[in-house]
Amino acid sequence: MGCQELLPWDDEVTLKNLQDWSKMLKNGLLIRERHCRLDLDCSDVSKLALARYLSTVDRVISAMLARDRLDSLGDGRFSYNSNSFNVLGFEIRAVVKLSANWNGQCLQICCEGCGVDGPIGLNRELDFQLEAEIRPGPFLLIADVWVGIPWQQDRWLGSRSIVQRVLDLVLDRIERRFRRGLRKDVMAWISCRANY
Repeated sequence: MGCQELLPWDDEVTLKNLQDWSKMLKNGLLIRERHCRLDLDCSDVSKLALARYLSTVDRVISAMLARDRLDSLGDGRFSYNSNSFNVLGFEIRAVVKLSANWNGQCLQICCEGCGVDGPIGLNRELDFQLEAEIRPGPFLLIADVWVGIPWQQDRWLGSRSIVQRVLDLVLDRIERRFRRGLRKDVMAWISCRANY
C-alpha cells in the first residue's frame, strides 16, 4: 500500500504531510501522546510515600475521574461515563471500561473497551486505545499517556484533523484531571498521614 492510500481523502499530499502522518500512524493507529509532570508543593514528600499513594489504585482513579460517573467493577476495573464531546456539531458521550494496576514501579491504566453514545448512526463500539503510566518521583508525579484509534475505523469521524482534535480533547481532559483532582487528593492523603 502506498503512502497516498494511507492519507485521508481531504488532505493534499505533500512531503510535510507524509512526514507528519508517518509520526502519528503507528501499526495502523492514529495516535497522540502526552507527558505530564505534577510538582507537589511539599518538601517532605518522598518517592516512597508517593509510591504508597499510587498503590491505592481505587483512590487514585476516583481522584482523577468524576466519582458520580465512575463505577468500580472490582479487581482494579472501572466503568466511566464521560462528559460529552462536541464533534462535528454532535454531542457524543463515551462509556469507557478501564483497568488499573500498581506494579511496584508505576500505576498502569489501560482502556478495555469504549462505547460511543451519540445521534442515530453514531452509537457504536469504538476500538479506542489508551495506555497511561503514573510514576512517583521525589516531590512529584510523572504521567505518560498514549491514546489511539485504528485509522480505518476512524473514518466515520471524518478527516485526520477532526480525529486528532478528538484525541487532543481526550488528552486535555486527562491532563486536567491529573493536575487538579490528583494534586488535591495526594496532598490530602499526605496531610492525613503526617498527622499520625
